[in-house]
Amino acid sequence: MKKTALLLLVLTMLACKNEKKEESTESISEPVIIYDTIKTFTDQEIKAWTKTRVELERISDESAVNSFSLKRLSSTESCYLATGPFAVNYAYVYKVSVNVKKGANSNFFGLRLVGSYPDRVDAFFNLDKGELIETKTTRDFENAKADIKDLGNGWYTCSVEAEVAADNVRVILGPSSGSKNAIGWEGKTDKMDDVIIDPSSLTIFIQKEQ
Repeated sequence: MKKTALLLLVLTMLACKNEKKEESTESISEPVIIYDTIKTFTDQEIKAWTKTRVELERISDESAVNSFSLKRLSSTESCYLATGPFAVNYAYVYKVSVNVKKGANSNFFGLRLVGSYPDRVDAFFNLDKGELIETKTTRDFENAKADIKDLGNGWYTCSVEAEVAADNVRVILGPSSGSKNAIGWEGKTDKMDDVIIDPSSLTIFIQKEQ
């Protein structure tokens, strides 16, 4: 009788201990990361973006009002679209996002946030599968993250972020090939790749301090 009572007591104590452990585990959650929008781009600024062997041309797309074809004009040289530089705070985390859709000749897209070359973060995406292929930082940029979100009708929001080692940064983006990777996505490809973008959706965020 005493042995049975003791066994029941031990089992009850173990059950209570497990319940408390489960409660404490459930109470632990990931910190919520908050971003503030610090920059969007006007039509005038978009017109002034640097086009290095690319063509940016408005097209008709029923699924988005502000659709542009971004197409490479060379398969043997680097091709990309670049914003002008804008000021940032050194060693803060910045994020860039843009809405993009696969083109007629390419499913692949590169997105870069760059300070003084070669300090940068790159993300490389597959727009056919809606997948992030790779994220890479170079030299002093740190803590890189990237993601891709499905907006429907073939459109995705592609984002990349990093802690920047710079006082000024630019955004560089463009179509690429499946033979490339995050480092050097803008380089030589096997054809005239293209994607569809909404330039007005390009947005810069800063991560708020926790």
